[in-house]
Amino acid sequence: MNLATNTLVIGHELEETAAALFSAIQVGLHGAQSETYEAIVPRLVARGANIVLAFTVMPSNRAELADVLALSRALGVRGIRFIPLAAEG
Repeated sequence: MNLATNTLVIGHELEETAAALFSAIQVGLHGAQSETYEAIVPRLVARGANIVLAFTVMPSNRAELADVLALSRALGVRGIRFIPLAAEG
């Protein structure tokens, strides 16, 4: 079973449970500057969680692509998904 989250609902008390329960945890982010996931993701990785970052590429954040790649390496995640923003309608 997989989990897709922005990590806001995973506090210290749920880290071990989430790392053990889910075969993969996808963490969505909108840029390379967030203290929330920078604090939680390394702890999940340390607990053995299989983390993949999901980054929606938009005009407002595309200049951060290199920073997001560097962040994913620094956090020790398994991978990163780049999702292009698509216009609907």
